[in-house]
Amino acid sequence: MQKLTNLVESKSFEIESNWARPSSTTSMNYIAQSGLLGNGSSVSRIDLIGNANYLKFEGDSVSADLPYYGERQSGGGYNSDQSITFEGEPKDLVIEKNEKKNFYNIEFSISNGTESFQVSIKIFPNLKTDIFVNSSHRLGINYGGRAEAIEEEIK
Repeated sequence: MQKLTNLVESKSFEIESNWARPSSTTSMNYIAQSGLLGNGSSVSRIDLIGNANYLKFEGDSVSADLPYYGERQSGGGYNSDQSITFEGEPKDLVIEKNEKKNFYNIEFSISNGTESFQVSIKIFPNLKTDIFVNSSHRLGINYGGRAEAIEEEIK
């Protein structure tokens, strides 16, 4: 638990997700039935191994580039990036240690200029993570992965 506490308090870590769990909808079920999902993936759990993705905390800044699977409710366009991307200082940042269940919960809101996100992250002592992203333009999605410290570059 001390390793986890040190990681969270440093505010210098990166999370790489191994899987995504989109909201279950009729449209996602049609995609699954069509065979468009890759091997090892289902409508309720999409394998992200080999898919570059991250959510980083670096001091007072948070950045993310996470693939999105699900339904867009509004906004966007045919030539726009469909992933969840943001960078900047999070608003309403709350970092709480759950003593009873032994994990940290981190919550914040952030915007990329056109879309707003509510993000909730749970980090467990084994450094496994659960991220939930709720958007102003799309249905929510969960990501599961692992956190690790960002090593400082030696100059």
